[in-house]
Amino acid sequence: MNLLHIRYFYDTVRLGSVSLAAKANFVTQSAVSQGIMKFERVLGAELLTHCRNRIKVTSRGEKVFHSCQQVMRSMTELESVMKAPEEGYHGQMVFACSHSMAQSVIQETLLELKKVAPAVTIKVHLGHTGIAKEWIKQGRVEFGLVLDNDDLAELDCEVIYSGAFKIFRSVSREESIPEECLFAEPRAEIFSMKSSFFDRYGRELKTQLEINSWEVIANLVEKDVGFGFFPDFLALNPRRRDLIVPCELDLSPIPYNLMIALPRGEKLSRNGQLFLEILRLN
Repeated sequence: MNLLHIRYFYDTVRLGSVSLAAKANFVTQSAVSQGIMKFERVLGAELLTHCRNRIKVTSRGEKVFHSCQQVMRSMTELESVMKAPEEGYHGQMVFACSHSMAQSVIQETLLELKKVAPAVTIKVHLGHTGIAKEWIKQGRVEFGLVLDNDDLAELDCEVIYSGAFKIFRSVSREESIPEECLFAEPRAEIFSMKSSFFDRYGRELKTQLEINSWEVIANLVEKDVGFGFFPDFLALNPRRRDLIVPCELDLSPIPYNLMIALPRGEKLSRNGQLFLEILRLN
């Protein structure tokens, strides 16, 4: 069994096309296609079918892809172990997180990581928890930084920070019970907060503006556009710490966990372990 053929198949499924797999491996599309066909012959099974302008993975191909994913991770880890004593950290680290986390949580960590491991190429895919979960399962990213506000039962997860969803105000705005608030798209935590608000204050908390970005909402709160509801990790941003504060409201807490999520049974690469270590320190 040829490892190159395994890589060609793995990259084709991971990237979604033969042409992208060819570019990733610096070979022709023909080389990738022939390699996959040889891999299929060795296994005695059809792994891919070709539709118009796209590929489709067969049920057998899905199982083989997950096995190949483990092989490729093991090869990457082996390369890191062999080269570590002489060359330090190297290679790629590909992970997923939301736009808000990229803005508020990982910036300092990435800067520190580049100082400690300048040879590591970092690729960050931005998307909410549901999208990150699919990227992890597909092998497009090694791990994801996600909130536990989605079903993560298919992944291995570790809590790295625990916080709560809160209503925030600008420091220039006087403390008061809000009439309306800036919200992201309706989700369970918003329904819970609105229900708690109604039970405590006997009226509905109206939506001033709905925008699908916690980061944008936090920025608007900074500028005193209104009150905003979002997870408190956004207030950890050093630029923002002295500009916004949580409102002192008598509401039921709405906790969340910020987690690192990986495919079942997988371990973080050496680069991923370094990233997590620096993130915890920050």
